[in-house]
Amino acid sequence: MLEMIDTGIDNAVAFRIAGKITEQDMTLVLDAQRKVQRYGSIVILEK
Repeated sequence: MLEMIDTGIDNAVAFRIAGKITEQDMTLVLDAQRKVQRYGSIVILEK
């Protein structure tokens, strides 16, 4: 399971990982790539 966490910071991606990661979970991570394209670099927080 992968859960995205809202940090309130535009150039940050935060997520919590527990158990097995599914293909659907990976689409959330790939969607986060849009922030890299927008900001050039981002901050990542993994819990």
